[in-house]
Amino acid sequence: MHLAFLKRATIRIRLLRSDKRGQDMIEYALLAAAIVVLVFGALPSAYSESLSLIWSRVTEQMNRVP
Repeated sequence: MHLAFLKRATIRIRLLRSDKRGQDMIEYALLAAAIVVLVFGALPSAYSESLSLIWSRVTEQMNRVP
């Protein structure tokens, strides 16, 4: 029983490693997050509140995408 589970788990891990769908979207999301962090660090605190609102709206829209 344990051998069958390990074999199925190994197959699933191989499939996940070879599946590249969504990789580009993750890379773009990480890039966007890095840009936002840099912008928040570079701008004065007066702008950070409005940028935070914009970022939260973008995040909400991205969460709605199936």
